[in-house]
Amino acid sequence: ALTALTSACFPMPTLFVGHFSGDGELHHVPSGVFWPIMIVLMAMKNAAGVTAFTSSAIICNNSAPPGHLATVNGVGQSAASLARAIGPAMAGLSWSLAIRLQTALPGLAQFLPFSMYAFLACVALWVCTFIPADLESKK
Repeated sequence: ALTALTSACFPMPTLFVGHFSGDGELHHVPSGVFWPIMIVLMAMKNAAGVTAFTSSAIICNNSAPPGHLATVNGVGQSAASLARAIGPAMAGLSWSLAIRLQTALPGLAQFLPFSMYAFLACVALWVCTFIPADLESKK
């Protein structure tokens, strides 16, 4: 849930960076407003990432019978590595799409990648509701 929330909030500081006034000049908001918001969002994002990775490792370990723990951990780590390899490519594609949409949605296109990430986090949260409760403890 925290991942979805921070993903949805990540583009918000771009609204504070600057705005164009009627005279066509870009007026910047002081960095004293922008950076505290970014630091809080990054801290929340990192806390959510560490918690999610640790939780998935624990659930993986709790789901495996003792004789197959090494295999399950290997498959889990391989899946995590695959996600870390595919993730940047998907992020690049979403940013490319956002840049192409910048003319159609000026000032809003930067929300597209983060909205996609928030949606994926919500889907992951929904999938987690199907995890059996007996995986909360070691077999």
